[in-house]
Order: sequence, then C-alpha cells, then structure tokens
Amino acid sequence: MEHTLASEATLEGTSLHTGEKVTLTLKPAPEGHGFKFRRVDLPDKPFIDACVSKVQTVERATTLAEGSVRVHTVEHVLSALVGMGV
Repeated sequence: MEHTLASEATLEGTSLHTGEKVTLTLKPAPEGHGFKFRRVDLPDKPFIDACVSKVQTVERATTLAEGSVRVHTVEHVLSALVGMGV
C-alpha cells in the first residue's frame, strides 16, 4: 500500500551550499507517481525523477540530473519522506 501527503506544505530558507533563498513545496501525488523534483525557476519547469539512474554526484550532497537540469542536496527531504512512510 502506498501513502501520500495529506496536504501541500511549503518551506522557505537559505541554501546550505550556495546561500541563495530557496523554496520547497511538497505536494500530494497519486498512487504510482513516485518522488519527483520540479524546477519551477527554470523555463519549461522541468521534472527530475528521484531514482538512482538520475544520480550525478554524491560528494557533500546527492545531486540528481536530467540533461542540464540539476537538483542538489535531495537526500535530506527524501529520507524524511521515506521515514514518514510516504
């Protein structure tokens, strides 16, 4: 049985590695959707699936990549979601 979030949640803060202001929004998803990251700050707002084939680097942080699109330090949010049974 799969579980999802009950409602949307948004976090804002400062990036650990770049010092830039960042916003993370977690949204409920349908069964079978899996974990996905979306770069809404980029043209076309591309998605990157959270799967091992998308891992580009693991030095100091896990980076997922799809073409030229990157999402950094994903391991923290993914481990929290898995720890909650999502």
